[in-house]
Amino acid sequence: MPDNVITTRVAPCTLRTDADGYRAGEGDLVLVIDNSTSQPVYLSMCGPWTVLRLAEANRIPVWQMQCPQDFLAFELPPGRSVGGTLSLSDPKAAPYYLEGLAGSYQAEVTVYSACAVSGAITVETGPKYGELADCARHERLVSLPFVVTGDLEAAVTPAPAVTQVTESVGLSMAAQVGGVVQSIAWQDGLVAAGVGPRLILFDPDDLLVLGHTGPFPGLVRDVALAGGRAYLALGESGLLVVDLADASEPRIAGSFLPGGFVQDVAVVDDLAILAAGTAGFLDIGHG
Repeated sequence: MPDNVITTRVAPCTLRTDADGYRAGEGDLVLVIDNSTSQPVYLSMCGPWTVLRLAEANRIPVWQMQCPQDFLAFELPPGRSVGGTLSLSDPKAAPYYLEGLAGSYQAEVTVYSACAVSGAITVETGPKYGELADCARHERLVSLPFVVTGDLEAAVTPAPAVTQVTESVGLSMAAQVGGVVQSIAWQDGLVAAGVGPRLILFDPDDLLVLGHTGPFPGLVRDVALAGGRAYLALGESGLLVVDLADASEPRIAGSFLPGGFVQDVAVVDDLAILAAGTAGFLDIGHG
């Protein structure tokens, strides 16, 4: 949004789930936006819709749907609600962020109001009402925490597919297998490679796989190794830190969202140095 746009709350719009707890592999997770204002609010076509995992003091983005272009696609009239579902009942179609990661989660979405929009124009990706810069107000809605229990075992690991926001938001999932290799790192007898949205660890002598992560919310653009940890540049999903103490079972140790596109990372002493696109050149402390 331009600097001269007034940013204020659209309250009392809310984002909620239809239940406080869910079980992986059973039923649906429903996200509902309630507009209890006296004016219509607008949702962007496909984002940013985000689901975050709450891990100690960290809020780790584990699912994200966002368009490369930001424009409005759906008008939610005053006093109305709109809901969308994430299927948990089919392991091959369930959200990949539930793969073996039972725990507490939150959902986020942004709504807009006071928008200078005209009649809908139909484009390839859906009805277009206006650029986000035409809106004077916006608010990020955050749901209350909800809990997912149980493990999810699937023949292929699901990954998100971008779908437009409609009367039924329809966040659906597709499969993810493999991916391009954009970066590797080698240290202390361990090779770490970013393969698509995953980190895969190899024995450097014979390149046998020692372990791997589940898919992250973005492609692994760069990898740095230091102090028994891997530091991953994940583009719009920021920096993710993975603990490699057990190479057969690497675990997420922390994350950082600088607000830019993180495409390179280097680690020097106690600093992680990021090339973060529009957020610039950053150095952050790490423990």
